[in-house]
Amino acid sequence: MNSGRTIFAQIMDYLPTYEFLQCVERYPGNYKVKSFSCWDHFLSMAFAQLRLLIITNSDHMIPRMI
Repeated sequence: MNSGRTIFAQIMDYLPTYEFLQCVERYPGNYKVKSFSCWDHFLSMAFAQLRLLIITNSDHMIPRMI
């Protein structure tokens, strides 16, 4: 069943992390950040979007009895 990595972690492997960090350096996104970096913020927002997408699509997949 679970081989040790979540589906979310496997999806995030396809993201170009290097390019994201270049953008953060170009526009000082992590300026005065102590613990919650831009990358952490992006991951939390991506998780929320994927969760909403799954919930929305699962509602359409369940047949409704009338």
